[in-house]
Amino acid sequence: MVLKEGIIEDPGQKERIAKLLRFHSTAAAGDVPEVTLEQYVSRMKIRPEDHYYLTADTLAAARNSPHLEGFRAKGMEVLLLIDRIDEWVAGHLHEFDGKTLANVASSAADVASAIETPEKAAAESAFKDTAERLGKILSGKIASARVSARLTDSPAFWSRENSA
Repeated sequence: MVLKEGIIEDPGQKERIAKLLRFHSTAAAGDVPEVTLEQYVSRMKIRPEDHYYLTADTLAAARNSPHLEGFRAKGMEVLLLIDRIDEWVAGHLHEFDGKTLANVASSAADVASAIETPEKAAAESAFKDTAERLGKILSGKIASARVSARLTDSPAFWSRENSA
């Protein structure tokens, strides 16, 4: 964790320090953070615009997050940031290898587009009326009702981002 502080404390060396950091990943089954950013990049099957990560309080919570379902379905690896300092590091290490670090829990269009599929577009069209009715029925209780390619096993999820 002290090494991770170097990203913030020594911005001039953050690229060098970033190469030394180790993280958990959806591609690594162990309990020890062993994945370097360079290993993560070298394993990418799909070359998306961003590098993806998810922050969580525990490794179990990260691995079981519904935010990962769509990424798993597409075979995309996601870094799992569980150290208390990791979110701070992600906020200061905006990019690596020329690509932005993006949180999969964000509802930003660039994250959603990484898992965009023709099936999702067809589902949005087929369930447009249903989503509108749910939105009206649950007005004031939910931020929005929409079809998502992120979820493959869960019917819905709650996002802190939408709860404020």
